[in-house]
Amino acid sequence: MNPPREAGYREVVLWTNDILGAARRIYQRHGFALVSEKPHRSFGKDLTGQEWRLDLHRARDGDE
Repeated sequence: MNPPREAGYREVVLWTNDILGAARRIYQRHGFALVSEKPHRSFGKDLTGQEWRLDLHRARDGDE
């Protein structure tokens, strides 16, 4: 996450659906926190969207 930090960003926000476990595990492994969930309908299915955030001021280099 150094390029966004070096560009002056304070945080990174990623979005996924709750059924995509691999994406969630990657986000968690890199220090992202789940901050919200919202139901929606996509691809003909009822899904739950998730917003994940990483505070670049709190993240340590070893966590990225």
